[in-house]
Amino acid sequence: MKLGLVILILILLIILAIGIFLFSNNHFQNNVINNNKSTNDSTIPSIIVSKSPPLLVNNSNNSFMLPTNDYVINHINWSLYPNLNTGYIYLSEVCEPNEIVTHKFIGVEILTEIKDTNNVTIIKNQLGKVAKETRKLYGPNSAICILGTDHGIVSWTVTMRVYDDIIYY
Repeated sequence: MKLGLVILILILLIILAIGIFLFSNNHFQNNVINNNKSTNDSTIPSIIVSKSPPLLVNNSNNSFMLPTNDYVINHINWSLYPNLNTGYIYLSEVCEPNEIVTHKFIGVEILTEIKDTNNVTIIKNQLGKVAKETRKLYGPNSAICILGTDHGIVSWTVTMRVYDDIIYY
């Protein structure tokens, strides 16, 4: 019974991640198209990156300020995980309430390449620790998904649900 519930939750998380990806990709394309209409072809939009991380704030507008992707990746101690390459943020955005989570939350996906795939226990342990470090950076109102890839193909998935410190493999 519990195995079926875990599988159902994992399927829902995967569907949520795909939905977040599709929404963010569509949102990004719409912004690029709209921005290009308002500028001429000789100007290139610039991105401003702050050196200090903004705090995660759920203010009266029910909005969040996310730390920059570089800040998050640079504050995960990758040297503690010899089986993992330094990862990168695949997705980091504020998500709207859905059937599972009834309030806004932060959705985060990090991809990392696995160096040595011989010991599955060590790989899962290291991916789980990266998830815990990521949770510390984003806060408890975050859904964390760490994807371990083997030659670019996702082979391991570790997740943490919103306000839940249990690591799901």
